[in-house]
Amino acid sequence: MEKIEIVYEDNFMLAVDKPANFIVNRADTHSLETMQDFTEDYLGLDSDEEGTEYFQRSGIVHRLDKDTSGVLLIAKDKDTFEKLQSQFKERLVKKEYRAIALGHFEQNKTLIDAPLGRNPKNRMTMGVIAAGKEAITEIRLLRNFTIEKLPYTYLKILPNTGRTHQIRVHLTAVSHPIAADPIYCSKRQFALTSTIFPRMMLHSLSLEVAHPQTGKKILLESRLPQDFEKYI
Repeated sequence: MEKIEIVYEDNFMLAVDKPANFIVNRADTHSLETMQDFTEDYLGLDSDEEGTEYFQRSGIVHRLDKDTSGVLLIAKDKDTFEKLQSQFKERLVKKEYRAIALGHFEQNKTLIDAPLGRNPKNRMTMGVIAAGKEAITEIRLLRNFTIEKLPYTYLKILPNTGRTHQIRVHLTAVSHPIAADPIYCSKRQFALTSTIFPRMMLHSLSLEVAHPQTGKKILLESRLPQDFEKYI
């Protein structure tokens, strides 16, 4: 089992720093170790113990894509799981991401409000769909830079909603796909960026939640990974 760093823990919940290229949920399509394996081992859970979502998801409250690194929140009991999930559903959780994307951003602050849904041409991907679900992402420019004569931008990202692939699709929609994104980069973009960057350059930097027992706001933060630090 890969070593997982704990960034916060108490009697009710813990937050971990998920490595990039580490799958969160088990599936029949892969046999690699997952975050579910880690949480079941760490908390002594059995995913088949009860037919509730808490046990089925091994306490993992929300999702991160395989290639995305950063803060992942885990509940230690069913009641805590439901309270934390409710905060996500009601958009009470403040989320901050960092990304390296293609091109230079011209505006210091951009709000992308574009509904997302399954891409009718490829059901494995998401797209901006008029009949899709509301999706809002705030983008803030941190720095434009150049590597091997190619323009890149370092961004602070504040998603107001939590749709599947939201940040990836929204950035692609404004012609700034995330560097080394194997799905939403064009073949040429992926070929150029994957030789420079070791993985898709998206990181979940922090979550701010209300503690499920006290209601006190808690900021859960992870360190910026070395593969970001190298270029930032």
